Amino acid sequence: PPYELPANKTRMTIRSKTHKGDGFNELRFEDEKGQEEIFVQAEKDSQILA
Repeated sequence: PPYELPANKTRMTIRSKTHKGDGFNELRFEDEKGQEEIFVQAEKDSQILA
């Protein structure tokens, strides 16, 4: 897992690694009551379509 357990047991993460590089993209959901959030990290560019 990208984050240590059990400290981050309420966190679900999808993380990819940059091909032939050190970067990454990440989509993370925190589901702890009162601390819910969605986190998005793009190594270079980000596009959001609503």
